[in-house]
Amino acid sequence: MVDMDEHSTPYTYTPLTKGEIRLLALSPGDEHDQLQGSFKVVSLERPPPYRAISYAWGDAVLSRKVIVDERQLNITLSLEGALRRLRSKNDEVILWADAVCINQSDLNEKASQVMMMFSIFAKSQSVAVWLGPMTPDDADAFWIMQHFDSMLRELSDDDIEGPQETALAFLDRAHTSPGNCRAPRCRCCGCGQQSSYNGLESIRIGMEAVAQLMSRPYFSRLWIVQELVAGTRLLRTNIGQRIKVFHVPMDMTTRLYCGSHHIALASLIDVIGCYKRLPAFTLRTPWNPAADRVVQLNQLVLTFQSGDAHDVHLLETMFAVKDMACADPRDRVYALRAMTGIDKIASLNPAYNISTTVVWEHLAIYLLTTSGATHFLSPAVVLALAGVSRENSLGGIRHSLPTWAPDFECLSHHSDFKHLAYVFIPPGSAGGFEPFDAMYNTTSNGILQVCGRIIDRIISVLPGSSLAAPEGHMEMSSVEQWIASFLIPWSERADWTMPTQMN
Repeated sequence: MVDMDEHSTPYTYTPLTKGEIRLLALSPGDEHDQLQGSFKVVSLERPPPYRAISYAWGDAVLSRKVIVDERQLNITLSLEGALRRLRSKNDEVILWADAVCINQSDLNEKASQVMMMFSIFAKSQSVAVWLGPMTPDDADAFWIMQHFDSMLRELSDDDIEGPQETALAFLDRAHTSPGNCRAPRCRCCGCGQQSSYNGLESIRIGMEAVAQLMSRPYFSRLWIVQELVAGTRLLRTNIGQRIKVFHVPMDMTTRLYCGSHHIALASLIDVIGCYKRLPAFTLRTPWNPAADRVVQLNQLVLTFQSGDAHDVHLLETMFAVKDMACADPRDRVYALRAMTGIDKIASLNPAYNISTTVVWEHLAIYLLTTSGATHFLSPAVVLALAGVSRENSLGGIRHSLPTWAPDFECLSHHSDFKHLAYVFIPPGSAGGFEPFDAMYNTTSNGILQVCGRIIDRIISVLPGSSLAAPEGHMEMSSVEQWIASFLIPWSERADWTMPTQMN
């Protein structure tokens, strides 16, 4: 046991050179021993085997510590739990964790390492997903995942034809053979809250526990999209039936850890696929919204890994993950850059020494001026989004943001509706449904110069009809609001006139 006062000198980072990363060589120890290790500076081009940790930071208070090279490095409670769980009793373990392997107080190093983060996870030997300490319900969640895994191995290709058939086969076995199954116990720890197996009731309890597991903060964290896309390997159809069943894009090396429990992340995705396809009346458990986030996460990983990434654009991906959390709003761009084709755009490279407002300006200019930056027929969608009311968490308007730049931190359901309107109904004019055609040049002081064209002038507007709307039809006010959402000029909704220069 190491004396806590013996290594009280704070750790001082040594600067990295281009292409280098730090790896934490975690020394072996028992459960309650002080965490100790050393840093190994290596080239990312030829790194030794290591595991990358994907986790939620949780409480940002640095209340715990790890002794690195005989110096004290403060860490969060969440990271301490992950390191203790992954530490070996007998052997040194090589790990990468952003909070310690990046000098978080050096903004230049942080930006440089964030640019490399996709490659850091891609070149790792495996990814360890840390969900946090376990609760009593977790044993049932891991039991049901293990139980479903066993059934998948027992089924042959002739027994199933697709996801729906697999879910029903699982349900049939649960219902018809309760006496052949032992009491539900997690294989990791031997724990479980059920004294005996009771068919559908046991399955229901297990599925409810899985739903609770998916409600953990980890699954609402934005950075995990990149970490799982980069760190997991796409399963091919010739290596087993799993890909035929639920099209799981994750291999078995990416593992979930929750206290003493552990299982392949693919097993969680399999159970969610089964859960979603079971008839609602069988389990008497409503579909948990938290599961939708995991389903969407799975779909994003599959899309990026299956070769369809060239059809995925930054703005559309930002809408897909708008409800996921990140501590720094600038990371809404930086966490997605390597997967959405903007990693070569210098103005959008990670830079934590510039304001969020500047990042949003750069992003808006990129979307407005780059051909193919979005899948819309017109860049006018960016200006339309800028016209949507932008309020921060305190309810105040963000006055520092130019009126032509959307607040990408606060993409709401209202702005999502606007976004969809431009997908299905391209912005048009009296000249037809031609794309909005304009050139954009930027000047200083946050002013965007717009060069457009005038098609015609409106001479008069017909008065509204005095006839009552037929029963059963949509109220006219609702129709008008819907049409206005994509036809009324964005400048008018922002209470503007039509100046030559818009600020």
